[in-house]
Amino acid sequence: MVTPGPVTQATSQEPDRFYYDYDSVRIVGLTLATIMFVLGILIILSKKVKCRKSDSRSEGSLGG
Repeated sequence: MVTPGPVTQATSQEPDRFYYDYDSVRIVGLTLATIMFVLGILIILSKKVKCRKSDSRSEGSLGG
């Protein structure tokens, strides 16, 4: 059984390590999401990235 210890108040003046400026986090997140979205669209529409079809010789060898 765990017994609670004495409650101590944090009187130190150091900043909380888990405090986040949520406006900055939101702006950075939206910026990264926009960049990744645009890069994804560019990759999809790019002529350099092509899906290769399987070699026709390998299909012919299966048929006999």
